[in-house]
Amino acid sequence: MTRQHLLALVFGIGAAWVPCLLAQSQPPLKFGQSAPLTGPTAQLGLRVRAGIAAAVHEVNASGGIAGRRIELVSLDDGYEPARTAVNMRQLIDEQGVVAVLGSVGAPCAITAVPIAQEKKTLLYGYFTGGSVLRKAPADHYVVNFRAGLTEEVSELIEQFLQAGVRVDEIAFFTQQDAYGETAFAGGMAALQRHGLKATADVKHVRYERNTVNVESGLSELLLMQPEPKAVIFAGSGAPTVAFVREAHKADFRPLVGAFSFVDALYVAKELGADADGMVVTQVVPPLSSSAPCIDTYVKAMQVSAPAESPSFAAFEAYLSAHALFDALRRQPGDLSRQAVVKAIRGIGQSDIGMGKDRPVRLRQDGHTIAGYIWPTEIRGGEIRSLLPTQPSPLQGAR
Repeated sequence: MTRQHLLALVFGIGAAWVPCLLAQSQPPLKFGQSAPLTGPTAQLGLRVRAGIAAAVHEVNASGGIAGRRIELVSLDDGYEPARTAVNMRQLIDEQGVVAVLGSVGAPCAITAVPIAQEKKTLLYGYFTGGSVLRKAPADHYVVNFRAGLTEEVSELIEQFLQAGVRVDEIAFFTQQDAYGETAFAGGMAALQRHGLKATADVKHVRYERNTVNVESGLSELLLMQPEPKAVIFAGSGAPTVAFVREAHKADFRPLVGAFSFVDALYVAKELGADADGMVVTQVVPPLSSSAPCIDTYVKAMQVSAPAESPSFAAFEAYLSAHALFDALRRQPGDLSRQAVVKAIRGIGQSDIGMGKDRPVRLRQDGHTIAGYIWPTEIRGGEIRSLLPTQPSPLQGAR
């Protein structure tokens, strides 16, 4: 080899390494999360964080985004709105995150949304179906992954009606906050669509948010005549479990419907046989289904958190983050806060493995990129799919 050839080879290799070295020298791309990492709702916040972390680990293992590593900064808000506001400002002003994702709960979203709008920072994939995140016209800096709570409650009512429950036999037990009121309002609208006339007679009791103090509300239900044949419970996992346990102790065994917010696997594990017959709406494919994204999620979790059991909360968070990171990979230029918003709003139609007929794309509502619902039933400790086209196995469950 001549001296000229050797120099050309050396300089050629050096030139090839320059972009890599420059990429490694760039600061990480920071994303923030404010979620309950302690307190009664901590199991939910920790699982959401684990799902996002799995997606982050996956991206970093493949070289990051535009050569930049992803970093997740998670702050604990204890499911308290005032702490969420403090965390939002710390994440944006002090940590310099390009977006806030995977936060938890409608009450906390009420304080998070105006700050995201003020700071012109994307608030994405909030773990709630609350109406504050689903305005018309849509808030520019708010994009959801999951379906809205009004859509979930409508599906629960459909399942109850298929099981033979009448519209006037359904009661509501809700958190005393924005989450609970959204669920109740959406449920009332659905009942009216199915012919409910006497709206004033609908049974509705409440319990204090961030507690498991369900005894008083349960007593109100037990005093109602006739007793409700179905109860839609709008709360997080721990109070849902507490309600079912206490109801069964009192020999009150209505059909119980709950939302994806509870994490059905957690409820099934905690309640055992007492969970049989519960209907829980999901916003991601049931983990027992054949959707390709399940295998991807399980493998990602085995690498990033091998001790963590699969959960619907982590699964949703993983898919939500995965969709966002895929959109960012296709976004040219510097990944500023505005570029991140542009990327998710310009996502087009993307397949992340939820099924041939369930692509990710920005819906006409302008604030949701997935928004699908899978009704499921807990039976024998398993989460079984209840497809609307199939006869309901709830028949005779009471």
